[in-house]
Amino acid sequence: RATAGGIMDIFLSVVQAYMLILAVFGIWHMLGVSRVWNIRHIGGAASAVLLIAAAEILTGHLIFSSEWATGWIFFISWGLIISGIQIAYGIGEEPLEFPHLKSYLTVSSAGMVLFYLLSLIGRSSLRVSEIALWSEFFGLLAGGVILGSYVLYFSIYKTAFSADDMLPILQTHVSEVKGYISDQIGIVRFLPAVLCFIIYGGWLFYILFEYPHETVFFTQADRYGLLITALLSLYALFRYGRYCYPFKEYTIARNCIKAGKRIIDNHEDMLNKLKLDERARDIKEGTVILVIGESACRMHMKAFNPDYEEETTPWLSKCKETGRFELFGNAYSNFPQTTPALSMYLTNVNQYEPIEEKSAISVIDAANKGGYKTYWFSNHTKTGKNSFCAAFVGSRADLCRWTDISEGDDLQLLELLKTVPEGGKNFIVLHMMGSHMKYEERVPEGFPEIGEKKEKIKNENKKTAAYDTTLLYTDQVLQAVFEYAEKNLNLQAMIYCSDHGEDMEYGHGTGHFTYDMVRIPLWVYLSEDYKNTCPERYEALHSHKEAIFTNDLMYDTVCGILGTANNFYKKQYDLSDIAYDLPADKALTKHGKIKIAKDPLLKDIK
Repeated sequence: RATAGGIMDIFLSVVQAYMLILAVFGIWHMLGVSRVWNIRHIGGAASAVLLIAAAEILTGHLIFSSEWATGWIFFISWGLIISGIQIAYGIGEEPLEFPHLKSYLTVSSAGMVLFYLLSLIGRSSLRVSEIALWSEFFGLLAGGVILGSYVLYFSIYKTAFSADDMLPILQTHVSEVKGYISDQIGIVRFLPAVLCFIIYGGWLFYILFEYPHETVFFTQADRYGLLITALLSLYALFRYGRYCYPFKEYTIARNCIKAGKRIIDNHEDMLNKLKLDERARDIKEGTVILVIGESACRMHMKAFNPDYEEETTPWLSKCKETGRFELFGNAYSNFPQTTPALSMYLTNVNQYEPIEEKSAISVIDAANKGGYKTYWFSNHTKTGKNSFCAAFVGSRADLCRWTDISEGDDLQLLELLKTVPEGGKNFIVLHMMGSHMKYEERVPEGFPEIGEKKEKIKNENKKTAAYDTTLLYTDQVLQAVFEYAEKNLNLQAMIYCSDHGEDMEYGHGTGHFTYDMVRIPLWVYLSEDYKNTCPERYEALHSHKEAIFTNDLMYDTVCGILGTANNFYKKQYDLSDIAYDLPADKALTKHGKIKIAKDPLLKDIK
């Protein structure tokens, strides 16, 4: 125990604090951080050193004493574990430099001091001692949840948490959380995590409220010193915490959501600028249907991947043989998550043009301008009404409706389709649940599971069997939609394209990217009437069957098929135009961060 006020004690306090910070520097350096041992950076750590040293001097306890135990919990969590994962497994090919991590150093030090002071005040004779202890308890409990979720995420995806994955968290709902826990985390991970948290909470409660401690007494001067140190720690936490997990990722995601709202606010001005190309030839009467698939990976669909052992698309495979449908075997999603993917899928914004999001025009807008009666039918939740898809795109349709049981049987979409009057000129968007986890809930009870007669397949990879079963059911739903529309709605064209794909180990997201997350199915049906009216469209589609395509170009392709080419349309991005051109070395995904050409399956395609 140091004696407060002594020169040697002050010196020891500063030395110990600097030893701690230099030890962190050394660990970061071993993990690959560049420019650590820069004299300016070492000097820049002075604020963290002085904060820790001040707490040591004021209280008389050096940092390696047992009184600092709760402070160490916070320091290790943010200063070593979270920052360590970000360094070793962070997204990007370039090594992190020290300036990117300085905030973690300051935050971990400030948090260490604050929780230590709360612990000390909680054992004092001050009137606020009880408040201090409960504040410390709930603060460390919340920290445990944050750290635990980070480590759990890392154990699944083997990478650092990214801001891209914060976006779906902010827009999710209870049923999706249940599905994620069941399918991605799994009981094997989830239950031990819950058990660890319960044990951690019990241990915290014991050491803070039950473990015997001597009462600490403070002089008036000590109280002022503690108050100033605590306030400085709080300031550091608020000042630099916004640059650390989870607040940095939260801020980026919230800004993305706000940007979406700005798009909506600016939309009326954009609609006034929308002008149709006078040379465009649209259909005079009939129906065009766009089906938005969910989490479908074409590598699990036999119609797209003939080598796949399971027949997951019997109806589509037969249609392929007849030549009535054009299947595009090199289609990719622009992003491995629904909201970011559809923000480009359904609008003129893409990865290849410098188009501001606030200048977005949707496929519904173009169809409305072309004189179509527009419909948006969704099997997603009504809470999604606040999402980009429903608020910006769906709400612009003449009729926007959800299924009676959201996220239930996709065949409910057929019932909504039956409400569309026969005759007229219609553009209908169907938003499926498709293969969204939890897979077992995507098919009706009693629907035969793929592989259930092959015990080896079922036991070794039940998840894959369940996923493939959703694709088989989607095939049946698409067949029902097609046959009804062909018979009753004068179907002129039908397009099916998934929002993104799915990886059997990592699901979909940005945590651990794989190409299966963006390898999507795309097919187009054109009626004989349509082919006779617009033969050049059919010929262009047929000639582009092997072309690379990313679904952020759906706006241009849909506008081309609808015959609603406009001043926001680019024919070089329209699969139904002979001018379509997207070379493999130019094609992108993950909103421009990853090249499609690096997909091993494209090694022979130029």
